[in-house]
Amino acid sequence: MAKEPAAPADKADAKKVDAKKKSPGMEKLVKNQFWILGGIALVTAAVVWWLGVGTLDAMYVADEKTNENAFKRAATLKGSMGPNSPPNARFAGKVDERRQTLTGEVLKAWESLYSRQTGLFTVNGKVSIFGNYVLMEPDDRKAALEANKNLASNIAAAIQTYHNNQVLEEDFEQLFAPLNIRRKRGTTAFGKPVPGAAGGDGPPEGIVVWKAAYSPTGLMQRYDTTNAPSLDRIAVTYEDIWTFRSIFGVIQKMNEKPSADWLAVMEGNLAADAKPSLPVDQANVPIKRIDYCDLAQYAMATAVSDQGNVQIADPSGGGSAAEGMGGMGGMVIGDAGGGGSAFNVGNTGAASEDEQLLKDRYLDGRNTPVGDASNPPYTEFRQMFLQLTVLMDQRLIPVLISQCANAPIPIETRQIRINLNDTDRIRRVQADDAAQVDKVEQSPHDAVVTLRGVVFIYTKNDPPVNPNEDAAAAERRKLGEGADPNPFDRDFGIPKRGAAAEPTF
Repeated sequence: MAKEPAAPADKADAKKVDAKKKSPGMEKLVKNQFWILGGIALVTAAVVWWLGVGTLDAMYVADEKTNENAFKRAATLKGSMGPNSPPNARFAGKVDERRQTLTGEVLKAWESLYSRQTGLFTVNGKVSIFGNYVLMEPDDRKAALEANKNLASNIAAAIQTYHNNQVLEEDFEQLFAPLNIRRKRGTTAFGKPVPGAAGGDGPPEGIVVWKAAYSPTGLMQRYDTTNAPSLDRIAVTYEDIWTFRSIFGVIQKMNEKPSADWLAVMEGNLAADAKPSLPVDQANVPIKRIDYCDLAQYAMATAVSDQGNVQIADPSGGGSAAEGMGGMGGMVIGDAGGGGSAFNVGNTGAASEDEQLLKDRYLDGRNTPVGDASNPPYTEFRQMFLQLTVLMDQRLIPVLISQCANAPIPIETRQIRINLNDTDRIRRVQADDAAQVDKVEQSPHDAVVTLRGVVFIYTKNDPPVNPNEDAAAAERRKLGEGADPNPFDRDFGIPKRGAAAEPTF
């Protein structure tokens, strides 16, 4: 028999049970207990999150201060020890010792390169007082003259002597003498009679034909002024003379030997300093004619206007082909020539002309002309652009490049162009005919070769205060303090327009 449910203890308890069963609020709570409990949990989580965020904010502020203090200490360490912080004092000492050793080697190389050029850095004896002042930067010259009134007075007197006593003519006569320019008998390269020399209508003298747009006289007159020039202008003139002297020295050295001897040198069968096996003449001399030779803005103007496009002859005879590689045998690499006529400066000696001569005269590491010569990109040297076009034995182009690199004022070759229009021809001239002074006795190997490059004119380091100074003290004086922030980052090529300002050439 089934058991009966237990009866409530009393009637009051029974009523309570019945009341619970019958309460609608209780029934709703029981029915929606999931959502109620979920809401309570959500509110609880929000409160906990809010309390946690406050704690995290406080922790973040504390960590931020800790990090900030750490970065400040690291920055102080970096400023005192450099970007590559050595791990300990002993290592730092070794690094500093090595740095000083390398700095000393750089300074020795700098001094050696400068010393190679000092033989060219000479001025006319009539104005010897100019001395080192023409080697200074424009601002340094100005400061030296302002600091010493007696010096300024003596320099002013020397400038008048320079202007009135044919100093420029003497300097250019000496400049062209080693080239052995082909000229009328008994005259100089400037057409002046040589005292005591036999003149007349005999065979011309000299070997190298000068065919540049500027004749030797015209090149000299480019530097002459109607009024007394400034010391800045004289400094530019002498810097050009020294650079021309170095270039002409390259040509002179090559022309000391016949082409056959240089070929033997290239093959290793003859020492480079060996005496020539035969006298040179118009038929066997390596460089026979100079078509173009110029510097700085004059040469840059030519290079920018004619950067070296290759022209291929059209087989049909209709000019250069615009496409395809047909007719390769007619390939021509042209040359603008012209002696730098695209750039010109007046000859009055005005200050505005001086400014034009100095602006864009030198190049920086990106082949962009330097607008402010008083704030050079490098303190150790100045870079100046050069173009040389010659008729020469094309087999000796490597000799030309090597001689340029080893010149007293080194020339870094940037571009070689060859015009093959007149190759494989033989031309004879009458050696006894005075009218043949501009003619060239050409061999089948001769071609018109253009060399474009950069000359490095090294400056003199600031004099040491203490003759026994160490490398670190020498470094603090001048080494590496140019305007270029990345002196190691260099482009190779020819000058280009653009950058910060448009060049004026």
